[in-house]
Parts: sequence; C-alpha cells; structure tokens
Amino acid sequence: MSKRLSQLGALFAMAVLLPGAASAAEEALDAGALRAAGGSLPVMTYAPPSDGKEALFARGIQGMVRIRVIVGTDGALRDASIADSSRSPELDAFALGLVGRMTFQPAKDKAGQPVAVIAHFPMELWKDSAMDGTLFAKSCGDFVMDADWFRQTFPEKRPDQLRGWLLLTGIFVAQRYSAGAKLGTGPDFQTVYDACRAKPKRKLVDMYRQLES
Repeated sequence: MSKRLSQLGALFAMAVLLPGAASAAEEALDAGALRAAGGSLPVMTYAPPSDGKEALFARGIQGMVRIRVIVGTDGALRDASIADSSRSPELDAFALGLVGRMTFQPAKDKAGQPVAVIAHFPMELWKDSAMDGTLFAKSCGDFVMDADWFRQTFPEKRPDQLRGWLLLTGIFVAQRYSAGAKLGTGPDFQTVYDACRAKPKRKLVDMYRQLES
C-alpha cells in the first residue's frame, strides 16, 4: 500500500469517529425502517471528484466498496466504515476518503423532522467503461495486468468474471446481434489472455476481433 493512501485511511478514520459517534449510532434509525415508516433518506448535496483513482487503476486495482454511514440530524457525517470490502485496502481507503468529503441533507421522519440514520451505499470504482471510450483504448498489456490482479484478489472466481472482460464480450455480442450475424461464443478468456501476453502493445478490441474471425 502506498504511504499516501495509508495516511489517508488513518486520517479519515480519526476524522469520522468524532466524539459522540457511539451515541449517534445508538440513536440513529436504520434506513430501511425509516423508509418503511414513511420517512425519507439523506440526500447527497455534494460528491467530491474522484481524482487520484487513476493511480490505483494503473495497477489494475478496481472494484466496489459498500460503505456504512451514519448521517446526523444536521446532515453531518457522524461515522463511516467499510461494510463490504473491495479486498484492496488502498481502494477501501480511497472510497472512505471520498465519503468523508461528501455533504448531505439530513434524513427526515414521516412528520418531516430531521433524524439520524444508518445507511449503506455502494461506491463503484471501475476502471473500464464503454461510455467514455476507455475500454476501446485499452491495450493488451493493460488487460493482462487487470486479469492477473483479479485472479490474485478473487481466487475463488473464474477469470472470465473480470468486469472488463464481461463488458468487452457483451459489446461484441451486441454488435453481432445488431448486424444479424450468428451470435456464436467468441474467443474464450484464456485464448485472448495468452495472445495479449504475446503482444501487449496491441489494442484489446483488435485482438479480440482478430481471434473472433
């Protein structure tokens, strides 16, 4: 773990565990119970930019972090902790750092009065996207690095469950379908992985397309 992100996680932990956090936790309502009783959840009024995630992405680190928060009656963050880890301490610390800079309007009960609430929400910090073009610009070498990180971090999962791979194969299936071509199965994960190891500078989409034909 980098020294900077280690310090970030430590500083954030001290910042959110404010005096009175324990009592806030005892008095806070569960988000599900609040909604069932006709109340409303906190509304985020500011989400900080996720600058800095590129340093993690450059090493293949990515994923989803589920965070438990307590938002007070004044909308201030009373506590935040990891409910479900991404399995990367650095990514978890980065996500907590983002949450620590968010601002909220408080939750309200059915009568419209502010209440403290315990809520959970996922923070998705994924490297590849078809929307912003990053997937189409991805190199074979980058794909291999992501696959190696995924295999090491999630040994119980199949390598073809890597999110970038699922996005890639989904795009090609959609293209074949829209063109009226037979769907087929396309090249398997290991075939593309091995070819990419041999030619790391080649674009991943070009490699996939060549192996598909």
